[in-house]
Amino acid sequence: MEGARRNDLREALIAELHATIDRLSTSASTRVSDTYGGDLDVWVVITNIEPIVCEETIRSALFSHRNTVTLTLLAQLMREYTKACEIFSSLLYARI
Repeated sequence: MEGARRNDLREALIAELHATIDRLSTSASTRVSDTYGGDLDVWVVITNIEPIVCEETIRSALFSHRNTVTLTLLAQLMREYTKACEIFSSLLYARI
């Protein structure tokens, strides 16, 4: 049973990470103009990234300590990205 659950979580992690990569690689990005009038416009992807499967895998305690630490860091970075996007979005749209 544990082995089957591990495999299910592993497959779900792969799917979640592919979906995250796809979301961040999207052409649906937002152009942010250089506020100083220069040529430093950038394209950013403003999106939410939810570490649902990462967190479920961490709670399951079915993987090694090293994997759990790595997943914990990944989940933290995903939440930080989402928070940064929320802050950036509010600043960007307040400027318009």
